Amino acid sequence: MAELEREIEGLSERKRRAYHRYMDKLNGKKKKKKQQVQEKNDGKDENPAAMNSKNDNRPYPPILPLDIMTNGILKLMTTLDTNKATGPDQIPALILKSCAPVLAPILQSIFSQSLASFTLPNDWLYANIDPPLQDSRQN
Repeated sequence: MAELEREIEGLSERKRRAYHRYMDKLNGKKKKKKQQVQEKNDGKDENPAAMNSKNDNRPYPPILPLDIMTNGILKLMTTLDTNKATGPDQIPALILKSCAPVLAPILQSIFSQSLASFTLPNDWLYANIDPPLQDSRQN
């Protein structure tokens, strides 16, 4: 037993904590999530959303509002690789890239409305799924 304790003491701090968490889990000991968050932050809550949280029983702070910016969409569209194949919409990346200044505000509106209403356009709910090819030489 003393030899095991010496090996544990020789581990890095991170590995030592991981070992003790593992052993606590095996022994059925659990830390409360609130205590873990407090230990991690050392009493300093840097997330403004968590400071304004009305319900302290939540294990995670609430998600801050997400703003979709037209400039971000435009940047992503102008960096599309035109050598890649088209997606299920069959629109080539070259056309998307060249029409990006016109399409970006429209896409920003669609994305923002989707987030605000917690819904997705019906076409986004369908997927083309191709089964993986099987090797005919399997035994």
